[in-house]
Amino acid sequence: MKPKPASPANAMIPHLAELDILRVLTAFAVVGVHTGTATLLAQPTQWGVDLQNIAITLLHFTRALFMAVTAFALTYVYARRPLHIGVFLRKRGSSVLLPYVAFTLLYQWINFPWLYHTHSQLLFGSLYNLISGNAAPQLYYILLTMQFYLLFPFFLWVIWVTRQHHWWLIAAAAAAQLVTYGVLTYGVANLALGDTVAVRWWFTYGNRVVVTYPLFFVLGGVAAWHYDAVCHWLGTHARLIAWGVGISTLAVITVYVGQLLRRVPADQVMVVTQPSILIYSVTIIAGLLALARRWCLAQTQRDPIHDRMPLWHALSDATFGVYLLHFALLVLVLHSWPGISHFAWAMPLAWAIVAGSAWALTLLLLQIPVACRLVGRSHSGRRKRAAAQRPLLHFGRTPPLPAKRFASNGGES
Repeated sequence: MKPKPASPANAMIPHLAELDILRVLTAFAVVGVHTGTATLLAQPTQWGVDLQNIAITLLHFTRALFMAVTAFALTYVYARRPLHIGVFLRKRGSSVLLPYVAFTLLYQWINFPWLYHTHSQLLFGSLYNLISGNAAPQLYYILLTMQFYLLFPFFLWVIWVTRQHHWWLIAAAAAAQLVTYGVLTYGVANLALGDTVAVRWWFTYGNRVVVTYPLFFVLGGVAAWHYDAVCHWLGTHARLIAWGVGISTLAVITVYVGQLLRRVPADQVMVVTQPSILIYSVTIIAGLLALARRWCLAQTQRDPIHDRMPLWHALSDATFGVYLLHFALLVLVLHSWPGISHFAWAMPLAWAIVAGSAWALTLLLLQIPVACRLVGRSHSGRRKRAAAQRPLLHFGRTPPLPAKRFASNGGES
């Protein structure tokens, strides 16, 4: 009996290897931000502190790249496959919610042990940390992911409805994000609304709300919709992208130094929501995607038949676990090796140790049937069998988008 041809609902979407690279780079940079912040006091001079702060600031493209890749991956798949909202939310939510709750309780025990003194403290403290992502500094990435999953059906509808006007959508998202960044950075809301509970909440938790970052999500979604055109533009404008990265990097450093000369407090100098960081992040996204794309093309030309990058695939599968685990490992390194704080090179040393151990531990957990769920993945053997059936992308040719509609009733495969 001949097998039935794949229907649009269960057709396999080709894998984009460059996304694996971007996911790995994002997770690695996130580890760098947190190790840099934790080892800042190891610098013996103020010059060392400032240089390390500049390095940390230049790594603050992480949230932008994380959001853009998240939106890209989902839009790339569901613009070419029917979206059944109930199945989507159940499948995506179950893979994220359980690890988020488990690691929130773990980091609560590490960072806020007094919450376990009474049942009421534990209950209200746990609810607060689950809602705010406050148990550890990296958990807001997972919180933003869950928020975006809830909004994704509407997001995909917006991408579809505005498909002939995506430049206007990008412009509107950029304007909205400049406003939110300006409010969070310069306190415009304080001047307009006064010191109210809502304003204090926004300044405390605004960076953990998905609507604060419309541009990054829209860029990811639009890039997935027009990926062939994006790839062509990246390939023909390499010099422009390089200049953009260089100029925006210099601008971020200049803004940082200028604020130091004006004696702006350190906590304000390091604010992530500065407009200069927004522009810098967009250029870094373009630059890293161009480099990842070029590297994948080079690997394809060398060996167009076999899977070129099994290591990148494996590391990419483990990134979710790296987000969850690395802060606990950082705390363990700093407590078990207090002498590391005496090295001026503590940041790169701790960065390498924490990142390496986080990936190693996650890859180990992925081999254990039950433990793998704590890092948001199914068992490694099952994923390998699914990957073996998944076609490799012929670079430069993405699957066509539907001509008349973006979704229909049906389930996920």
